[in-house]
Amino acid sequence: MAPHSEHPAEDNTHVRFASSPSHAPQPRPLSSSSSSPDQDWDGTLDETIMALDYRDRKIGCCYLNAIEGKLWMMEDMEESAPWDLVEALRFHVQPSTILLSSRIEESLLDKLEGLAAPTEPAPSSSSSATSGPDSTGFALDIRPATEFAYQTARSRLISLRVGQKEGPRIEFAGAEEGDGQREGLMRLAGWVDVDSKVTVGCAGAVIAYFARRRLIGGIHGDDEFVRVSVNAISMFSMNDYMLVNADTICSLQIFEDESHPNFHMQGRGGRGKEGLSLFGIMNSTRTPQGSLLLRRWFLRPSLSLDILHARHSTLSLFLHPSNLHVSDALCTALKKVKDIGKTLLGLRSGRSGGTVGEWQRMLEFIWSTIKIRGAIEELFQTSENDNALPIIQQITNNFDIPALTTLGTLLTSTIDFDTSSLEHRTVIARGVDDELDNMKHVYDGLDSMLAQAAAQLAEQVPREVAGVLNVIYFPQLGYLITVPAAEEGEAGGGGRRLWEGEGWEFQFNTATCFYYKSVEMRELDEYFGDIHGLIVDREIELVHQLQLRVLESSALLTKTSDICAELDCLLALAESARKFGYQRPRMVEENVIRITKGRHPLQELLVPSIVENDTNLAGGRSTDALRLDGEDGEEGELEVNSAMLLTGANFSGKSVYLKQVALIVYLAHVGRYVINRPSFSSALLARLRST
Repeated sequence: MAPHSEHPAEDNTHVRFASSPSHAPQPRPLSSSSSSPDQDWDGTLDETIMALDYRDRKIGCCYLNAIEGKLWMMEDMEESAPWDLVEALRFHVQPSTILLSSRIEESLLDKLEGLAAPTEPAPSSSSSATSGPDSTGFALDIRPATEFAYQTARSRLISLRVGQKEGPRIEFAGAEEGDGQREGLMRLAGWVDVDSKVTVGCAGAVIAYFARRRLIGGIHGDDEFVRVSVNAISMFSMNDYMLVNADTICSLQIFEDESHPNFHMQGRGGRGKEGLSLFGIMNSTRTPQGSLLLRRWFLRPSLSLDILHARHSTLSLFLHPSNLHVSDALCTALKKVKDIGKTLLGLRSGRSGGTVGEWQRMLEFIWSTIKIRGAIEELFQTSENDNALPIIQQITNNFDIPALTTLGTLLTSTIDFDTSSLEHRTVIARGVDDELDNMKHVYDGLDSMLAQAAAQLAEQVPREVAGVLNVIYFPQLGYLITVPAAEEGEAGGGGRRLWEGEGWEFQFNTATCFYYKSVEMRELDEYFGDIHGLIVDREIELVHQLQLRVLESSALLTKTSDICAELDCLLALAESARKFGYQRPRMVEENVIRITKGRHPLQELLVPSIVENDTNLAGGRSTDALRLDGEDGEEGELEVNSAMLLTGANFSGKSVYLKQVALIVYLAHVGRYVINRPSFSSALLARLRST
């Protein structure tokens, strides 16, 4: 029996009414409070807050992503000219907000203010000078120097109690006053370098920023930041990354943002589109977290030979002919791996309440990771060291299949996904809770009960009314008698009452129906109550219990998601290497670049043919001879130069050749295969200008 389309209440489902002639009016269903359409939660919490400070010729940096919940702290670095490092940090971190100390050097402040367009102060920083985001996507927030104080920041880090259960615990023989502080400091020293005092001060500023946002969010009812917390602390060093500046990113076309073809996606609030760029042709990732991590790899080329060798060896494993079917299976499984971080943050904050879409994505994530674990076991080992590859070890050791299976079974047995999709809310499956099952049993029997009630009332009314009288149930309003209007009245005014029984209380009317309460209806209200509301309330309680149980496994899910992101990146690099015919580079410590038959990775996609070029360069005196491996693997002396001067006519390919050499070296430090074999470089600076 379909509901009618007219009713003064909200639009949703859940109306019960007795059988009636086809011409009898059927009221529109009334909404329940928790039966809202299932819309994916897309909160505004995807922010990265970075704090910078420079004093005593040392740069400190700390940043925190609201969704990831990991506090990254950089080792203090001595710099007499800090702008290049500050610019590199800005490109590497891609912050949405940069916190600066009020005592920072004017030169740094002026340059950063020039990149951030002025805007009105945010509510969380009404007392500070703030600049809004420009095309680079960051706002500037000048904070008091006291927020960067070392002692205060160290106390804030200790109060986080991060890793207290997992981390090292130090116990003292006597329980004297101050031992708790000493224990916290010793535990903190096991996680971070407390001697990096400038960075520790930056960490205190970041923590204070989020504390301020949480306070303001709670006061104004905006709970987005109420549940943001620091889940982990990690140290990083810029010495582990190649120095890449803005000119290099632009000149080499590492990234190329284009206006989105969809008009509604354009503008400051819209999303851009990746154009023809190195990242664009290499990015075939299947997961959002994988795409983000690959972007970080391209922004932060690694200088660690161990990391680069591991990535290159992993690509060799995936590209082996015997493992192509496994790589395809892994790519297929990764398509169902969504960003579990946003889902967990939504559950933790209580903002989303666990929508049907979130539970479905989580379930797909769990089953897909189990498939990934099984596919990894099918890899053909090309060497005895393949099992020791970091990504293989991480999947083997961290994908807790029993725990993931238990969690997946919990979701499938608790949530009725088919009914949830129909009702646009999370519906608990039968068999989970006896009390809920009893209420649903009563609710399912309302049709026959309402039909009996209507038949009894029909005996008390005139014959012309008995055929059109109905008894219905509205959530929140209860049980009502409905009688059609005698005739259609003026628009919006309703018709004339057909008949009203003795003791009936008029409730409301529509253009076609009048609704009444009677003694019998109030008895039904008292006996059955608002049965649908009771069902929804009980399901909300059970969903909350499910949320708590799922959040107990948040560390496992987050770790699994991070590993899937790295696996996704490696598979994307392997796919592009197979597609474009790239080779594994040989990384050496010597200051040398040797490329045989190199090609420009972007230019070769735009022209029908391209000339391959060799490159031999070495640092040091140009008269020195360098021993290098020949094409047949034998060592031999090769005369190389430390500089190269290119001459030629316009459009002869000079700029293409310069870019080609830099891009090949760049790709090698990202950890992917290249056009040919470069060496090891610590910095890559480029600026091209045509006149």
